Amino acid sequence: MAQIVSESVWVPSGPLRVFVRQCLEHSGLSSGHALLVADSLVESNLRGIDSHGTARLPHYLNRIRHGSINPRPNLVFSKLGAALGRLDADHGLGQIAMARATEEAIALARESGAGWVAVENSSHCGALAYYGQQMAKAGMVGILFTHSDSMVVPHATRHTLYSAGCRTLHAGSTGPQFLSKRDGLIARQLDAHCRDVTD
Repeated sequence: MAQIVSESVWVPSGPLRVFVRQCLEHSGLSSGHALLVADSLVESNLRGIDSHGTARLPHYLNRIRHGSINPRPNLVFSKLGAALGRLDADHGLGQIAMARATEEAIALARESGAGWVAVENSSHCGALAYYGQQMAKAGMVGILFTHSDSMVVPHATRHTLYSAGCRTLHAGSTGPQFLSKRDGLIARQLDAHCRDVTD
C-alpha cells in the first residue's frame, strides 16, 4: 500500500493546545469552545489517534471560513422523555455538540437510570473516546455512535452501501475502560491497496 512519508516534529502538548485554541478563537469560536475543541484534538494525538487529532484543524478552519461550520452555535436541547433528548447543534463544530450531548445524557441518566441523546445539525466530532471517558468518569456506562457518508463496499458488490460509522463502549468502575470499533476501516484500506495494485 502506498504510504505517506513525512518527517515528524515533536511539539509539547501544552503549547500545541494553546496554538490550536488561538487558531480557533481567531476564527470566531468563544474561548471556552476553542479550549474544548483544542483539548479534544490534542488528547486524540496523545492517545495515538492522529487521524482525529490536530491534523483536523486546517479542515475545521477552512469550513468555518467558508461558512459550513457555525463558529458561535446556539445549542438547543429538547427533553423528549424521562431518558431521551435531542440536541440541535446549529451547524457548530461536532466537539461542541458532543460535549453538550454528553452532559445532557449524564444528567438524564442520573434522573432516570438511562440517558439517550441524539444530535442533529452537527459536524465531525473527533474521537468518540473523549466523550466516553467523561461518561465513565461520571460512573456511567457510555455507548456512543456516529455516522459518516457511505464508504464501505460490502462483499460481492461494486458500490458503497453503508458508512464507516464509529461506536464506542465505555465503563468506569475501576477507571475508564473502553472498546472502540469502526466499520469499514480495513475495507477502506484494502480498497486503497487494490487500487494501487491495479493502477
